[in-house]
Amino acid sequence: MRFGRHGISSANPILRRFAAGFALLLVQALPVFGQDPHDGNARGSERLAFKATPDLSREGYASLSWNEVRGAASYRIVDPAGQVLYSGSLPEFFISGLSDGDHAFDVVAFDSAGNEIARSVRPAVVSVRHWPLAYALTAFSVGLIVMIFVVAVIVRGHRSVRRDVDGVAVA
Repeated sequence: MRFGRHGISSANPILRRFAAGFALLLVQALPVFGQDPHDGNARGSERLAFKATPDLSREGYASLSWNEVRGAASYRIVDPAGQVLYSGSLPEFFISGLSDGDHAFDVVAFDSAGNEIARSVRPAVVSVRHWPLAYALTAFSVGLIVMIFVVAVIVRGHRSVRRDVDGVAVA
């Protein structure tokens, strides 16, 4: 680029800064080929999506993770009512204590100034169907029997060691 008889390098420093700033403004304002800012994520050009979510939870908990967004300083997990369940910088979230039914979660990314830069395209839906009560009672009964057996073995072992210490013959 030439200004009169001299190149841009010999031009006034203020003029050089203006030209560089204007060129930078044009580069930033031009859309990148194939990039649609309205592709379901109106607040940012990068898509925010959950990784594989559990289809069914029998225990009432779920672990959710999502892709990281460039420029994101924090993430929030919100439920359909808008309640914030998680706010932090890690792209993962664990929730427990879910009741039976379907639970939906959205993730929102924020920059360091607190501006929303991306929102999940689709919510993560976790279906919770707890084990039937008969299964729970069966597991509890088996656990109780095992615990009673272990306590009986410990008590018997303690008595045999005590007899040996007192000088009584061990059978």
